[in-house]
Amino acid sequence: MSDSEKKTQLQISPIYFILSLVVAVAIVVRYLQYETYVSYFITTYGANLNIDRVGETYHRWVMDALTIYRGGIYSDFQPQPNQSIYWLPFYNFLSIVAMLVTGDWSLNTTRMVSAIAGTITPAVVALVARRLYNNLWHATVAGLVAATLPWFTDYSLWGVPYTLAGLLVALAAYAFITERPLAFGVVGALAVATAYEAWIAVFIVGLLAYQLRGWRGKRALKALGLPFAISFP
Repeated sequence: MSDSEKKTQLQISPIYFILSLVVAVAIVVRYLQYETYVSYFITTYGANLNIDRVGETYHRWVMDALTIYRGGIYSDFQPQPNQSIYWLPFYNFLSIVAMLVTGDWSLNTTRMVSAIAGTITPAVVALVARRLYNNLWHATVAGLVAATLPWFTDYSLWGVPYTLAGLLVALAAYAFITERPLAFGVVGALAVATAYEAWIAVFIVGLLAYQLRGWRGKRALKALGLPFAISFP
């Protein structure tokens, strides 16, 4: 092995350790948070009721069941015109795939999607910080902050799309930093199909790419074509 290869290996190894550490911390924090909720239910009601404090979880779970029942035709409840909210579908389709693969149609499966996304996101945040600052300490701090962020940890336990949206936005930011317009377009489109809040982040980063990275012409089309197509069908 040449000296340059050894140097590269030494440079790569610490980031893998940091990513492993960040993911491990994220898992532990989410487990402790879950146990706190279980303890609360047992102390208050005498049993683990396994209920979800976020009402949207139940709406999404019913949509999953209806979509499976209808042979894959997505349902957004078709609410009354004066209460019309279209629920973006990507999170639900992931939940449906998880239900079909595991055979478990309970709320636990929809929560599992959030838990996995919430666990991976801090590692992506660490990678973004590593590329931005070229500093392992900054990457470690950024990853640990994301792994222990209270509201993000909380949403990781419920069947709602916000941790998945956070993961996809973080991946889009990484694609932006690493000059990958096509990857940005694909991940950005999935983010746009997950949560309305992600629209703002994706298009702001897209504008930054246009101004600061020179993503114009074909590169701009690769980066923003799919997100725009999904946003304005």
